[in-house]
Amino acid sequence: MQNTLSKKDSLPPDMRVYKKFYDKIVVSLKKKGEMLDVGVGFGRFLTTFQKDFPHKVWGTDISQQMIDYCKKTYPGLKKHLFAAPAEKQPFTKKSFSFINVWATFDAVYQEKTLRHILELLDDEGLILLTGKNFNYYDTDKKALEAEINARKKKHPNYFTNTKKLISLLKRNNIEILYQYFFKRRGDFAKFSHVRTMPKKFYEYAIIVKKTKNKVYKKFPTFSYKYSDTFKRVHI
Repeated sequence: MQNTLSKKDSLPPDMRVYKKFYDKIVVSLKKKGEMLDVGVGFGRFLTTFQKDFPHKVWGTDISQQMIDYCKKTYPGLKKHLFAAPAEKQPFTKKSFSFINVWATFDAVYQEKTLRHILELLDDEGLILLTGKNFNYYDTDKKALEAEINARKKKHPNYFTNTKKLISLLKRNNIEILYQYFFKRRGDFAKFSHVRTMPKKFYEYAIIVKKTKNKVYKKFPTFSYKYSDTFKRVHI
């Protein structure tokens, strides 16, 4: 299992990990058109995006409060920030060459969101997608605790059948450029990963490319409110 974070790096830990993926996006893009950050939150990546996509950065979040915060913090992007659910973005088809779905996919209706953002993506465009796997280790107490607490707080929390997701993407002419799997809760923050999908793991990150113009039909279910791990241990 690889762990390639350097302690000498001056960036905050979350940005150090994100940059591992983002640098691959910048290198892999054939053209730098418009980009969209779905689940922009506090806008922690907006400054980075603006450097590579000047005047072409858009952000959405389901929370109007988050959008208001970003508008105050990044006044130059006021007209580019909107409150909207992930599966109903206020944009037309083929609007973006890069869509960022970082630490967001596990909190949305995954099947509807995936179909929608694929339609928003240009041909040859890229998506960076992260989420939680539906089958992690029974002994991963931190992961189980996080799942239980999210449910108690009534936070939206969905677990992906990652193998099925990747299979669906490939069948829909989506190329998997990079895939990373993080076995236990906490491994993502350390960038401690494997590249071949294990039988059990907690989180994943994939970079995918849309390779062919296509109308995407309704996706079959590949996400669930309860992980298989929770069902084994608690039901």
